Amino acid sequence: MIRLIKYLRRWLLSDIYHNETATQSLINREIDEILSEIARNDENALILLGRKVYSQCDEDGIIEEIFNRIGTTNKTFIEIGCGQGLENNTHYLLLKGWKGIWIDGSKDNIRFIKNQIGYREGRNKKLSIAHSYVDRDNINQILKENLVQLAHEETTIDFLSVDIDGNDLEVLSHINVVNARLICVEYNAKFPPSIHQTIKYDPTHRWQKDDYQGSSLAAIHLVMESQDYTLVSCSIAGTNAFFVKNEDIAHIDVLPFEKLYMPARYHLCHKDSGLPASLKFLKNMLYN
Repeated sequence: MIRLIKYLRRWLLSDIYHNETATQSLINREIDEILSEIARNDENALILLGRKVYSQCDEDGIIEEIFNRIGTTNKTFIEIGCGQGLENNTHYLLLKGWKGIWIDGSKDNIRFIKNQIGYREGRNKKLSIAHSYVDRDNINQILKENLVQLAHEETTIDFLSVDIDGNDLEVLSHINVVNARLICVEYNAKFPPSIHQTIKYDPTHRWQKDDYQGSSLAAIHLVMESQDYTLVSCSIAGTNAFFVKNEDIAHIDVLPFEKLYMPARYHLCHKDSGLPASLKFLKNMLYN
């Protein structure tokens, strides 16, 4: 009986492995087909350089290529909605020598990060971590407090990422203590680029895992355009949109935002990037 149980266990693990491998193969094939079609129309498209290191899908590569083209100033970021740090837009930047702020509304997420990296308040000038549900009224004060911990006194930062599954656009449009050269904001890709939709502002909003979250790309584009930003790319999964300050746009091809829109392909967020992510390299970088 014990031998049978061991056999069944090996069979089950082997079956899971082969199913996961087959799924990854299908995801990779779909990505290759999408990118081939994009390349036929624009061989300089930023999305062609997308790749996943610690990001949700291909955001790490897109961010890296944007800064390859526009350059960096102080290599400082703010990420609002950092999750557990295992899958976000700035973990990779920290490992490349950047500094910044992680903010998340989940106390469990922040506790996990602090425990995993042995976070000690005031012991490093690379990463400030804060637990807070941000809204349009408290966001600037929260940012000020955390910028002080980084000893960052400039008003310019290189990168701002906003992903809070709800009031993203309202919060983003009220940030005035920093001026970001590149902004990444989550959009609701359910809506095609002709549709202007955004949730009604509610500081108590919490995502219920349905489609009532965030704003359509058209709604975000309209606000960002009024603030002198240009859409330069979307992630292949239809999750994030990237906007560059107009004064830094010279080395990036600009297309109509309708051409850059990516539909919802959330299954592509399950693309593998090697072994399961951890915060161990980050811990080494911050405290060794």
